[in-house]
Amino acid sequence: MGHPDPGEEAGGGLNGRGEAPGPPYKQGEFRRTGVDDLMGRPYGRIVLLHVTLIIGGAVLQALGSPIAGLCLFLVLKIGFDLRAHLRERVLAKTGGETN
Repeated sequence: MGHPDPGEEAGGGLNGRGEAPGPPYKQGEFRRTGVDDLMGRPYGRIVLLHVTLIIGGAVLQALGSPIAGLCLFLVLKIGFDLRAHLRERVLAKTGGETN
């Protein structure tokens, strides 16, 4: 019994054989992208997350309804993360060029 291959994860995009393409390091993304770019990528999402938390917290405190705000936050967070993930995949495939 060996350890499973990290590329054999469930879900995500599938290639032509119905297999997951694997993590970016197996696709050679680390060879096409500089260290500075890789280290700076998460910061846009981190800043957006913190701004959302601060503004959302102020709105929830003013309204006094945390459950509705929490649900809205979760939906928006998942949507923004999915959009950012898909954009990263497009940038990885095109070598960093956007249309």
